[in-house]
Amino acid sequence: MTKLLFKIQLSALFSRTFKSKKKGQRSTVKKILIGLFTLYIVGALLFSSGMIMHGIYTLTSSFQMPQAYFSILAFFILVLCLIGSVFSAQSLLFEAKDNDLLLSMPIPPQAILLSRFLLLLLLEYLFELFLAIPAVVVYCMNSTLSAIQIVPLVLALVVLPFLSLACSCLIGWLLSAITARMRRKTLFYTFFYLLFFAAYFYVVSNGQSMLTTLMQNGGLDQLFTYVPPAFLFGKAVYSGDSLSLLYLLLWCILPLFLVLLMQSKLFIRIATTKKSAKKRVYKEKRVKQAPPRWALLRKELRRFFSLPLYIFNSAIGIFMELFLSVFLLIKRDGIANVITYITEQELKSDQITPYLSMLIIVMLVFCCSATVTTSVSISLEGNRFWILQSAPFTATDVFIAKVGANVVIATPPLILACLITSLLLPLSGKEIALVFLLPLTAQGCFALLGMIGNVLFPRFDWTNETVVIKQSLSAFVGMIGSMALTALPLILYIQWLHFIAPLAYLLYCWIYFLLLTGIFLAYLLTAGKKKYERI
Repeated sequence: MTKLLFKIQLSALFSRTFKSKKKGQRSTVKKILIGLFTLYIVGALLFSSGMIMHGIYTLTSSFQMPQAYFSILAFFILVLCLIGSVFSAQSLLFEAKDNDLLLSMPIPPQAILLSRFLLLLLLEYLFELFLAIPAVVVYCMNSTLSAIQIVPLVLALVVLPFLSLACSCLIGWLLSAITARMRRKTLFYTFFYLLFFAAYFYVVSNGQSMLTTLMQNGGLDQLFTYVPPAFLFGKAVYSGDSLSLLYLLLWCILPLFLVLLMQSKLFIRIATTKKSAKKRVYKEKRVKQAPPRWALLRKELRRFFSLPLYIFNSAIGIFMELFLSVFLLIKRDGIANVITYITEQELKSDQITPYLSMLIIVMLVFCCSATVTTSVSISLEGNRFWILQSAPFTATDVFIAKVGANVVIATPPLILACLITSLLLPLSGKEIALVFLLPLTAQGCFALLGMIGNVLFPRFDWTNETVVIKQSLSAFVGMIGSMALTALPLILYIQWLHFIAPLAYLLYCWIYFLLLTGIFLAYLLTAGKKKYERI
């Protein structure tokens, strides 16, 4: 029974991405597009992980600490698996929407729990591979992985996610217990997601300097005393120490066994707990009439702010813009000193500021490409989509509301970043105008692109919003398409058009996004409208 449940969940997780109602060529093209997107993302992640591990190998080699390379790898795997699975553990184990259905069937609760543990473990293995494969390749390129090291390495990589899975389940259970009767659950989750994102961004930005400081002060060994599995992993793999490997196996297997035992005893109680907050007292109020488009816009905004996962997967760019604004304010004196030093050299100010404006605009447009809420906004209607179609709304009304919600969400932090940039950097009037116009135009362009992607590839066969937000083809189109449109003019400039003056190049980029916006808008109001009506 456990095997059957695991197969069903695995099929629901992956196979629906390739599911198509139409047979033949279109289904094949869709699969090819998904495959290409997947290869691109996997390749980019492996390459970035490889660059990080190459820097760590160089650092540990310079300090004559080769064992620390594997210990740092184990620490990174534990942290990545924990961050990547803690929220999935909470939703899958403790807040799954099919608990009542499964418990009403003649299925042992232990089989349900074990199948979900296996699915989470598979997810952690995927996270682990994105670090382990580049790390092993980097080590083999610079040293020799002996036969004595291979067996401990494989065994250690197999059991290491057990520990992070046990921790994820405990944290997920704790979060579920805390938020069971909380009214402001969305606000709590949003803050929690933001805290994780800030910690991750800080570690990625300062990881190299932090490791260097720890090694110089001898603090790395002290750090590993608080994370014994990481130290045991490094010693077992590098030295082939059997005793360290045995201790590592105990450290990883025993906590998971205890968590499984505890949650198998409490699973029915956890799954059937009624999660309700304090009821609101009804107060009679006069209903205010609103225009149809305004009502749809408010509905979209309410949905966006009620789903933390939607915020952090479709609008991560707004946090990047806020971070950029805060960074510029904090570092304004240092930036001013750098600009003063450069302008005192051979180059004049009017030769420097165009490149500054180009750099800041590229950063802002990249942030805009990470703020595309429209790519899943139709799919999130789910089994209620028929209500939207049967209501007295035209396709144009729906498009305006969903694109308008994207613009309303993205514009305030973007304008704030543009304003702070214009005030702190020595830009000319034309450059300041482009700092505002180009990112704002690009944001509208990306919102229309996401809308087109969701009209072409809607998905309503989901039981959890995570499936749509993270695994649908329209989400891939919105993310990869907006990034590709951002990268194309930059690649052209670097490769062939670098002789063009920066200010003229930025003007051409603005025209480029204006044309794309017009094309996307025309498509939505013609062919896109017909496609929407046939959904």
